[in-house]
Formats: sequence, structure tokens, C-alpha cells
Amino acid sequence: MTKTTKNWLYAIFLMIAVLFPQISRAQIFESKTGVDTLTFAERISLRTNAVDWTLLTPNLGVEFDVKSTNWNRWAVGLVIKTKWNTPATFKNRVFYNITEVRADFRNYWRTRQINNKVPAHTGFIDRLFSCRRRVVKHPKTTYYRGAYMSFSDFSIKWIK
Repeated sequence: MTKTTKNWLYAIFLMIAVLFPQISRAQIFESKTGVDTLTFAERISLRTNAVDWTLLTPNLGVEFDVKSTNWNRWAVGLVIKTKWNTPATFKNRVFYNITEVRADFRNYWRTRQINNKVPAHTGFIDRLFSCRRRVVKHPKTTYYRGAYMSFSDFSIKWIK
């Protein structure tokens, strides 16, 4: 198989992966408000960034839930991406190298509706992000907050 054929097959694979994404089980809708216990396998998730793949920068991440419960998730993660000194058969006008390792700590939550048991919130931020309510307001929207540490090494070259 020639190198040109391999490049075309790789391009077709990327187009299929980006244009026709597979159904995944990320951010599963929680219809009940009770706490459910997760198994060890359910607490591990893999993640990737499709935009980086379209820029031909391979990346892969792993995330692990700290607690074995599905409600008010806390997770730690590690993401690695690299594209360093990749050989090219054509003359590049812009050439970039990047390597990044990122560790993060996240808390996932959903906004919830105000019910009769909780007094009405007065501030906009309190109304939007309060976790004192029991009924999920937007069940398919998940937010996260947290901290991360990142080590990056990159270079960009413009060639005439």
C-alpha cells in the first residue's frame, strides 16, 4: 500500500469519525434524585478532543470518579496530546509541534428548579447555579468547575 493511499484512508476515517459520531453514554440523564452506587468500571471514562484530531494531533484522556455515587460527581482526570517532529512529504508553510500533559480535578452539577420547600433565591448567580434544589431544571445540560495543572511544550515555525 502506497503512502498516498494510506493518507487518503486516514482522511476518510477522520471524516467519518467527525461527521458521523457514535452514540456515547457520556452525561447520562439522571431521572431519579436518589443516590445510586457505581461499579468500578462505571467510574472510569475515556475522552478525546475531536478538534485536535482534525488538526492531526492525537490525544487521549482518562477520567475517574472519586466517589462511587452518581449524584454530585467529583472526578480526577489526565489528558495527553502530542504531535512532535512529525515527518511530512510536502513543503509546509506553517509547521507546529505540541506536547501537553494535563491533570484536572472536576465537580459536575446540573441546575435545578426551585420547589416549595426552598425559599426563593434573590441573586442571579444563586438562582442559576444553586444546588439546594432537588428537581433537575435542564436534564441534558451539565456544568463542571474545578482546577487543573498543565505542562505544555510547543513551537510554531513559518517557512518561506
